[in-house]
Amino acid sequence: MVGQDMDSRLPQVTWQSLNSRQQDYLTAIYEVDQEQEAAERARAACFHHASPAEEWRWVLYATLAFTGDTPVKRRLRTAGLVDPGTGSTFEALESRGYIVCRHTGFPEDPLISLQITPAGRKLVRQALSIQLPKRLPTGSLREWHWRALALAYAARQIGGIKQDGSSYGRIGWKTWLRLRDYKVQGTVRPLVREHGETRQHASSWSSQTDSSLQITAFGIAFYEREWFRYHALYPDVEAPPPEHQVDPGEPYVELDQDRRICLACRGRYPVLVTCIYHLGANRTWSVTEQEERTAGLVTSEYGEEVEQCVCRQVDLREVREPFMALLDRLAVSGWRIRFPGYHPWYGYLEYSMSQKTEGVAYHDPGQVKQRLLPLLHGETDIEDNRNIARGYVLYCYNEEVGRGGVYAVVLGAVNKWVLALTRREAEAS
Repeated sequence: MVGQDMDSRLPQVTWQSLNSRQQDYLTAIYEVDQEQEAAERARAACFHHASPAEEWRWVLYATLAFTGDTPVKRRLRTAGLVDPGTGSTFEALESRGYIVCRHTGFPEDPLISLQITPAGRKLVRQALSIQLPKRLPTGSLREWHWRALALAYAARQIGGIKQDGSSYGRIGWKTWLRLRDYKVQGTVRPLVREHGETRQHASSWSSQTDSSLQITAFGIAFYEREWFRYHALYPDVEAPPPEHQVDPGEPYVELDQDRRICLACRGRYPVLVTCIYHLGANRTWSVTEQEERTAGLVTSEYGEEVEQCVCRQVDLREVREPFMALLDRLAVSGWRIRFPGYHPWYGYLEYSMSQKTEGVAYHDPGQVKQRLLPLLHGETDIEDNRNIARGYVLYCYNEEVGRGGVYAVVLGAVNKWVLALTRREAEAS
């Protein structure tokens, strides 16, 4: 916001160091600023869209002439403070970093707009002992978001809110996006979701997709635990009382079937994911996840064959070490290595090895190391974070089935895009 960079460069100025005229001017500007802030909140609640503060914080003083009143000028005129010294007072407050002035119009009769800076607002609040309203906890919904969620909750028994033209329930898409992309601890946990159903016309070959917007299971849990708080915050919103009275502190548990890729054999396996949502005393949400591998096969909704994981959890091993040291380990243990050519950072590995091995799928680790030695000791155009010869990797393998996967470690984080696959020599031949 305007004035924030300026504040750090200015000497400290106290309220007492301003004369009474400067104090009255700054107070009048502050009061109009707060009125405009309240008006902007009401406008945003009505139209479900908030404008940048840089736009609405400007307040018009009008001209320096004695005719024509604005809210700021009216306050100053009532106090008998509109006189030829007005411009000098504005300049004094601006030089101290408490307001910013903007002149438009004709030079001989300029239009003057003012904006109080964060330092100016802070000084007035301290001088007049004005307490700021408490900020809403992280993740809190604004009034228009709560209105939308209440509408989705009320429509949960009738298949959700049907699409009407380009909107749902005559509520703007940006509002629904806030609920669809709601985040808990940085991870998206939707409160609502879109659902589409394709309907075939009996009289023709054409079809139409009927779309609806439905509250999620977590959205219902959120609504029922938060209803009393939001009903007090936004009493004018028509929000039906929750069907079930739930203690806000009672965790909400959600079970979900999912699939994972084994880091060793690269096959798929099913897991049961348990998500435990908790609304803390500070009114912010947290979630913990627990995964448990389950029996069964992973199937594909598209009909293609899915490679199943053949590993047992107890047989999996992990090692973090430099990639060149891993090549030595593989050579000693009699394993071979292959580089899928689709890795976005290290695609040069498969291309480089294929030129020497005539396209053999799995390579001898010793030969790979010899090919990479120039990247380790010599000059290269490859950036350090893309030069695997100088990098660390995570190696996950299963001795029982003779398979393994190699993953680059960049800045301490594991890139789950597989860098290389390994096989015991007998398995690779």
